[in-house]
Amino acid sequence: MDYNTHWSQGNTIAFCLGHPSHAVQPGETICHICGALVGGALIGTYRVQQMLGVGRSGYAYLAIHQRSGQPVVIKLFPPDNTTMPLWEAARRDVRVATALRHPSILAVYSCTSWNPTSNSMSTSGTLHIQPDQQQSYLLTLCQYIPGNLNHFVAHYQQQEKRQELIERGNSLQQLLIKVIQQAGNALSTAHRRGIAHGALTPGNLLFNAHEQVWLADFGLARLHPPVAPYLPPELYRASQASIQMGNASAYWHAANPASDQYMFAMLCQQLFAQLLPQHDYELFQPVLQRALHHKPERRYPTVDLLVADLVTLAQRGSGTGPLQPISQAGNGNSYSG
Repeated sequence: MDYNTHWSQGNTIAFCLGHPSHAVQPGETICHICGALVGGALIGTYRVQQMLGVGRSGYAYLAIHQRSGQPVVIKLFPPDNTTMPLWEAARRDVRVATALRHPSILAVYSCTSWNPTSNSMSTSGTLHIQPDQQQSYLLTLCQYIPGNLNHFVAHYQQQEKRQELIERGNSLQQLLIKVIQQAGNALSTAHRRGIAHGALTPGNLLFNAHEQVWLADFGLARLHPPVAPYLPPELYRASQASIQMGNASAYWHAANPASDQYMFAMLCQQLFAQLLPQHDYELFQPVLQRALHHKPERRYPTVDLLVADLVTLAQRGSGTGPLQPISQAGNGNSYSG
């Protein structure tokens, strides 16, 4: 596979995976111009294949384990004096969320500090923490799920995909409710363990082709506030303190289950608005408006109760009995094409 390398007079010239890419010096792992990883770089036992995207706080890459061939996502967060004091707290949340072993919480294999000048990994797959924290990156290895909520929506906006769903004996509304049940249960489970997500956005809801959904980035997304329309009104001030004044702890400590509920309801509203006919979408509006209330105390006490009301409305609207239990499908092809 081409790892962004070119041949020149018998020598291989490596390039970073940034956009645009830059030629890098021999032995460099990270581009000194844009901060992107070098194509084909070996981090521990993982070979970097391609950049998947740039988020609010760092880069995401597809990498392959050299021995097993397993694909993983490497997320790399550069040194940042604003958020570095919270890295250990973020890692604790990652460990707690992963320990839940919930089928709809994305598996994280490792979350640690990594120094590109001392690129070693233990046989257990855990990167060594480096003493020079000012040069260290926060690095996570997590399960690779190619599709996100935007891919899911684009997939089912195609008429032929809707027809295939009907031919399998399902309706799009039933599918959306089951997806919401999965994600809502994952979020509620984390809340019961004292963890708030803090930044539920379309990129943090991942899907495969079997309608299985995962919530991603517990502990990590909370380091950086989301933007509108996902930012709840009560977090505006904390968000501004984080962004403009460099006080990341203000947002970290302000995020809570009620603010998560607001973001979750916003995602549900977008799903319904983009995929359902208007009369079906309007059926759910009273429930969503409560969850999106500008006063947190006027929202649902828990996400479980929000989801239960959505399920009840779906049953009334369709005239059907209780929805079938959610099947936890295995990995498969994604919506990303």
